Amino acid sequence: MNRSVNNMFLLVQGRSVLSMTQASRFLGTCTINRQLENMSEECPAHAAKPKKDFSDYHCSKEEWDNAKPFSQIPGPVPLPIIGNTWRFLPKIGEYGNMANDITKMFDRLHSDFGEIVKMEKVLGRKTAIHLFDPNDIEKIYKAEGVFPERMLLPSMLYFRKNMRQEIFKHTKGLLTSDGEDWYTFRNKVNTIMMQPKMIKQYVEPVDSIAKEFVTRIQSIRGKDNKLSIDFMTEINKWSLESITYLALNTKLGCLQGELSDDSTPAKMIKITEEVFIYLGKLDVEPNLSKFFATPTFKKAMKAYDDQVSFSQGLIQKAVERIEAKNIGDMSDSEPSVLEKLLKVDKNVAIVMALDMLLAGIDTTSTALMNIFYYLAINQSKQDILRKEIMTLLPDNNSKLTADILNSLPYMKACIKEAARLYPVTAGTMRILTKGTVLKGYQLPKGTDVIFLHMAISISEKHFPRPQEFIPERWLRENIDSDISYKKAHPFCTMHFGFGARSCVGRRFAELELEVALINFMRYFKLKWEGPPPKRGITTINYLKPPFNFTFENVK
Repeated sequence: MNRSVNNMFLLVQGRSVLSMTQASRFLGTCTINRQLENMSEECPAHAAKPKKDFSDYHCSKEEWDNAKPFSQIPGPVPLPIIGNTWRFLPKIGEYGNMANDITKMFDRLHSDFGEIVKMEKVLGRKTAIHLFDPNDIEKIYKAEGVFPERMLLPSMLYFRKNMRQEIFKHTKGLLTSDGEDWYTFRNKVNTIMMQPKMIKQYVEPVDSIAKEFVTRIQSIRGKDNKLSIDFMTEINKWSLESITYLALNTKLGCLQGELSDDSTPAKMIKITEEVFIYLGKLDVEPNLSKFFATPTFKKAMKAYDDQVSFSQGLIQKAVERIEAKNIGDMSDSEPSVLEKLLKVDKNVAIVMALDMLLAGIDTTSTALMNIFYYLAINQSKQDILRKEIMTLLPDNNSKLTADILNSLPYMKACIKEAARLYPVTAGTMRILTKGTVLKGYQLPKGTDVIFLHMAISISEKHFPRPQEFIPERWLRENIDSDISYKKAHPFCTMHFGFGARSCVGRRFAELELEVALINFMRYFKLKWEGPPPKRGITTINYLKPPFNFTFENVK
C-alpha cells in the first residue's frame, strides 16, 4: 500500500519557494519538527552532557568521550546569514540544477564528504545527518527501542488536532503520532494488517479487480495498441478500487467506464494527489506558524478536509452496512479491514481506514508504473516472467491462489528489482531517541538522521551493474553468483522500512502489485517507444508522462 506509507513512510518533498526544494527534503528538509509547538533551532551538539549512568546513550562512556564532536561531522559549510540555502538555488547553486535528479545530488554529497554528511542552515531548517553506509543504518534501526521516532507531517498533524476533532480526538493515526499513542494504535492494527495468512482471504477479490483493469485497457487501446488517455489515471483508478475494497469491502466501479469529473472516485484521486503536493509544500518547514495566514496553507487545509470528507462518506456507509450485517443481513463476502478493526476499537478502525484511503492510492500506483516501465524496456526479462506465470496459470480458467503467489519467485524478484532501481520514496528517517556514535562522531539524542536508500541501492559498491534491471539478483539459485543480493548489505534496500515502524500496509501493497502484474503479463506484451520518461518529485518519486507504452496481445 505504498504516490509507504511506505512507504506509510512518505518523505516530504515539494515544489514550494524554489525548485531546489524538490531535492532538499532529505538534505535538511525532511528533518521536520515532529510537533507543532515551538521548536528550538539549537544544534543537537549543544545538548546536555551525558549522564553518569549513560542510560540515554547507545554507546559506552568511553566510546562517546573518544568520538569527535557533532560540530565536526563533514558537510557543506554554511555562509553567514544565508547558510547553505544558496547551494540549492537554480544556476548559481552547486546543487540547484540537480532538483529533478536527486540521485546526482546524493552522489555529489557522498563523493565530496563521505558516508556521513551534515546538512545545516537550509532555509532555517533543523540540522540533519545523512547516511550512506548501511552498517550505520542497521545500527540505528536495531537500537531504536519500543517507540521509534520519525517525521510526523506537521501540517497534517495540525489539521487533525485542530480542524476535524470529531474524528481524530481519540487518536491521530500512524502518520501523525509518536510514543505511546502510536504504540497503542499500532498494536491494535498489527493483528489485522500484518499477518501473512490474512492476505489469502483477499486474493480472489483483488484478482477480480485486476482482471477489470485488464479489460479496461483492452477496451480503450487503439488499433496501434497504444492509449490516447493518461495511463497513470487508469492505474490510479485500479489502485483506488483495490484499496477501497480491502479497507471497506466497497466497490466503486472505477474501472467500469469513464469517470465523470464530479464522481466520487474521480474527486478522490484528484484530491489525494493535491494532498501529497501540499504535504510537500508545507511540511518542509519546522514551524507552521508563519504559514497560517498564507493562501497555500488555507488551500492545503481545504484539500485535507476534502480528502477526509470523501473518505468519511464511504467509511460511514460501510459502517452502516457492517452494523446491519451483524444484526442479520448475512453476507458471504470476506470481512474488510474496517469490519475486523471495528471489533477491536471503533476509533482506530475509522482512522486506519482513512489512512489507507489516503496512503494506498498514489504510492501503489507509482510502484506499479515503475515495474511496468522496467519490464517494457527489458523484453528478455519480461519473457522469463511471463513463462513463469503461464506455467502455473496456463489458461483463462486457471484460478489464482495464495499458494501460486508464493510459487512465483521471478515475479517477486522483478518487483524488488524495480524498487531497487527507483524506489517510491528516497529513503526513511529517524529521530534518535538516544545518543550514539557513528563513524567516530557524536550524534546526540534528538538528532534527525536520514537513510539515503535511494543512493545506496544503486551504488556499485553494493550491487554490481547497478543501473541494470537484473531480477536474477534476488533468486535463491543465484546466491553464490557475483550479482546475488546476498553479496549486498541487507540494509541497502528498505522499501517498506524496518522494525516496529515498518509499513503497516506492506502485505496489501505486495498483494495488489503481484496480482496486477500477473494479470498484465498473461494478457499483454508491454513495450516502450521513445526516450526514457523524466522523473518527478512531490512527496514521492514518480515517472512523468507521456507514458509511451504499447499493449500487444500475448500470442
